[in-house]
Amino acid sequence: MNASRESYRALKEKTESIIEQYDKLAELVYTPEELVKKRDVLNARRKQLETQEFILVVIGEMKHGKSTFLNAMLRKPVFPKDVREATAAVTFLRHNDTIAAEHPEWRDKAVVEFRDRPTMVVDHLDLGKYTTCLHKGEINVAEDVKSVTIYSDSKFVEDGVTVVDTPGMNTPNAMHEQITRDQIDRSHAAVFLFKAGEAGKKSDYEFLETTAKKIERFFFVVNRIDEIGGIGETSARVIEDLRGKVAENPVLGPLLEKERFYPTSGLLALLGRYPEFIPNEKFLSREQWERDCNPPDCRAELEKASGMDTFEADLLSFLFNGPRTQEFLRSHLAFLRGAADEASRYLVEQAEALSKKTNLKELEEKEKRLEAEFEREQAKVASASTELTKKLKSAMSNLVKECEMEAETKTAAFDTRVNEICDYDVMRSQFEEFSGEIERTVSRFASRAQIDMKDTAQSVFSAIDYKVRGELNKRLGAAKLFVMPELEAPKISWVVPENVAKDVEVKLKQIEMELRDVDQKLSEKSGSEWELKEALRAREELERQKADAIEDIRSNMQMLGQRPGIEQRMVSPAHDEKEWRDGFFGIVLTPFIGKKTVHYEAEFEEDDSARRAYDVEMAKLKEKDAAFRESIRKRLEEAGKTLSAAQRAQLETEQLRKLADKKREKEMQLQRELRERQLKAQEVALVSMRKSLSQAMKSQLEDVVNGLRTMSNSCANWAQDYIGGIQAELCTAVAARRDELENLRKTVALKKKDRDALQAKVEEAKDAHAKLIADAEALFTEIEMMSI
Repeated sequence: MNASRESYRALKEKTESIIEQYDKLAELVYTPEELVKKRDVLNARRKQLETQEFILVVIGEMKHGKSTFLNAMLRKPVFPKDVREATAAVTFLRHNDTIAAEHPEWRDKAVVEFRDRPTMVVDHLDLGKYTTCLHKGEINVAEDVKSVTIYSDSKFVEDGVTVVDTPGMNTPNAMHEQITRDQIDRSHAAVFLFKAGEAGKKSDYEFLETTAKKIERFFFVVNRIDEIGGIGETSARVIEDLRGKVAENPVLGPLLEKERFYPTSGLLALLGRYPEFIPNEKFLSREQWERDCNPPDCRAELEKASGMDTFEADLLSFLFNGPRTQEFLRSHLAFLRGAADEASRYLVEQAEALSKKTNLKELEEKEKRLEAEFEREQAKVASASTELTKKLKSAMSNLVKECEMEAETKTAAFDTRVNEICDYDVMRSQFEEFSGEIERTVSRFASRAQIDMKDTAQSVFSAIDYKVRGELNKRLGAAKLFVMPELEAPKISWVVPENVAKDVEVKLKQIEMELRDVDQKLSEKSGSEWELKEALRAREELERQKADAIEDIRSNMQMLGQRPGIEQRMVSPAHDEKEWRDGFFGIVLTPFIGKKTVHYEAEFEEDDSARRAYDVEMAKLKEKDAAFRESIRKRLEEAGKTLSAAQRAQLETEQLRKLADKKREKEMQLQRELRERQLKAQEVALVSMRKSLSQAMKSQLEDVVNGLRTMSNSCANWAQDYIGGIQAELCTAVAARRDELENLRKTVALKKKDRDALQAKVEEAKDAHAKLIADAEALFTEIEMMSI
């Protein structure tokens, strides 16, 4: 238990002690019958002191992390979260001690209260199906569930504090936004969440400005800072931008400058505080969570980086050692001090009535003074009645006029946008959007106007009421004057143009059938162009091949050159040889005179191999040329046949295409004629739709304004009854005082003998009164010194 809560409990115990002192004082002063009444009031005070409920509402747009933030405060995933809209019912978080005696089985459970079925008790972790739009069962949460209460031992809901989670704002469901607004009316302080990555949106500021009229104390939280780098320069810059954007706003500027901002991450805090794995966008798998989050050091670092500790410390200080505690305890002390003074005066008056100084004449003079006081009070009430009627009528009239002007502005702007659409098809595509816009605009206008009407009346009553009784009238809200009548959704039917061109449509269908027949034939001839191109390409290719082949043969022949002649090849060159001389003498003499020299001429032989090789090669080339020419001739002949067939098919295709073009031209002509007639019919339908949409918006807003007029008249009539009730109370009070004086007369006559005993009781009562006042003053001082 922190010091703030201990300090609060100590002050509460001292207040209870002063209540006991007053109880003893009342026992000295009042008769047994009177004492019973006084003790009934005291018991009510004791109960208020014990079970005082202080409501802290948590507000934020969808996807700002509100549910995760609350889970972090509870240290477990009780409130469901999703990327879509989640919370759809008001959820109260209260302490287990509030139901410990009556329903002990509700401890650490959630209690679901339905509108038309028995209450259910469920586990915390099963709560999602009864609080969110995510559940797809038989329950429509927004319509079937009245409220949900979570019981817990959380330190934030001790000593009468209740934390409330609302459906939020900027939701597509108008019922959810109204639930949030109604809860704000009953709350004493608020935690307002901005999203760090989208801080300072227009919708945030608009809703905050409305809320600031109902709640004085805010805790501003910039949540999801882990998405912008955590606590540091970036988060500080975001907070500075939040303040700067509305610095000139007379309501939001001072509010955001005065209150502290808390950069937090509900996700980091929850991951650091809850020991089990929770599917989340930071740790996508259990394995990653086990590695990077589950170790104690890592979890401690995450919790430290979340910034939640600073926010929670300041919240606890406010709840248990701040202004709300001061006001609560001061109200009890003020009552006790006033009651003690009244008891003391009452006893002194009785003693004086029994004394010799008091006689019937003095009592008669006192009665006259009471009559004069009564007349003054009546005059004050009459004056207040006139002023109330005048101011209420003026304020209500001005508000209705403002709403009328706003309704006219909205209607004119809507008419302008609707009348800008000059195309029937565009209107058809946007018709549903326009219809939905009418419903949304009227719903929000009615909701805000209803709240403004209520605020206006309460401000007038508050300003006048203190002149009458000095306290804020609490019966205005209970009178249920500010109830907007049910507005039915506008019934706007789509206008379909009449069939004004049947004759054209018949002709168009006929031409379409003929065109389909031509297209079918064309599709059958779809390859004719390709075949013609292929045939031409094949013939060109053959011609090219022929030319290339002839060129190759010619080149080869040129390479062979001229036919070679017969070559003379030398077999033996010319030479001289020594030989023996012929005859007998030659044989005898040769050894003596030597051999004779004989000359031989060179010998030659013919070589025709080159000529023969040339002739062989030339024969091959001529043979190849003749074969290729024959092959090419046959292929060209076939290609010619193919080309002729393709040309005939192409001619037929061209004729079909011309026929199709003529029919398409006729079709387009008929379509133009049909379109012209249809456009005229659509123009008539479009004018009708514009008129229907504009009239729907105008009539719906007029119904809202008429509802405001009804509220204004009801409030004025109720004001007269209210003033009459105060006058009746004055008469009752005077009658009571007269009875009191009569009792004093009887006391003078019947109880003179008790004078001494009564005087002793007076002295004892004086001492008790003095001690009670002194203790109360000391406690007042101690309360004023509480830290805020």
